Amino acid sequence: MRNNQKNLAWLVSFNGDLEAVAKEVLHAIGSRPAFIELHGEMGAGKTTLAHALLTEARISGKFLGSPSFPILHRYSTERVPGVAFHLDLYRVSGDQELEERGVVDSVWLEPALLLVEWASIAPRFTAGLIQSLYTESAFILSVDLTADNSRAIRLSQVES
Repeated sequence: MRNNQKNLAWLVSFNGDLEAVAKEVLHAIGSRPAFIELHGEMGAGKTTLAHALLTEARISGKFLGSPSFPILHRYSTERVPGVAFHLDLYRVSGDQELEERGVVDSVWLEPALLLVEWASIAPRFTAGLIQSLYTESAFILSVDLTADNSRAIRLSQVES
């Protein structure tokens, strides 16, 4: 992140201004390819936050929703590097299924803004991407619901 920031945090109402958070997140990671692992319980707002990030990256076309069934959505963006991928691995059985379905090849071919939900389901895939392509630009973006139904959002850089 810029200015030696290791962590950033926000507290927003459940229907709060995620666009402002997305703008700050993209500013913090800079104009470079980046891997962002979205953490949070089911229903915490990972896909909603991904939508805000993709909107802020100025995707061409409309947001395609959660890629739960197709696993992967690819977008062209006005933001450098010009491509964004949104992956939702919730319905994936693991690393081997990603390889069999061609997802691994798709995301390795071009530098991108890569948003991944449920990355822990395919740890070899995630670790390989970070170690090979995103050593200096891998982040965890956590979304947690609080007792008052707000969203606590934290951005931290993965240590290389």
